[in-house]
Amino acid sequence: MNTDGISDWSQRTTSSTQSVHADRGHSKKRRVPQMLVRGPYNNWGFDKGLPTLMQLKKDNTWEIELMAQWPTYFQINILDYNDFYYGDTDGDGVLDRLPPNTVAPNFLNISAPPAPVGRYYN
Repeated sequence: MNTDGISDWSQRTTSSTQSVHADRGHSKKRRVPQMLVRGPYNNWGFDKGLPTLMQLKKDNTWEIELMAQWPTYFQINILDYNDFYYGDTDGDGVLDRLPPNTVAPNFLNISAPPAPVGRYYN
């Protein structure tokens, strides 16, 4: 039963327990349907001129081209910005999932730019 007191009932399966699969029409299996990134770089999702949707790559990793000044931080959401937030509350490098009404700072901290690609000289 959901929060408004209405049960989602399926006559066909004679159950209120349902499962939604997000992989229909996709060549590879996804654990989540999408990942949204928000932070100061895109005005917490309100700047529509900057990308917020991560792309799933062939090696099953998620990527986004992030244009921000270093250091920076951001949060990850799965379905919507009103959904649970994913960040790193305790700084251990593991994503932590917190509800939107939490007061704990739940951000992914990027304190250094990525390493240069290719050859460079000292």
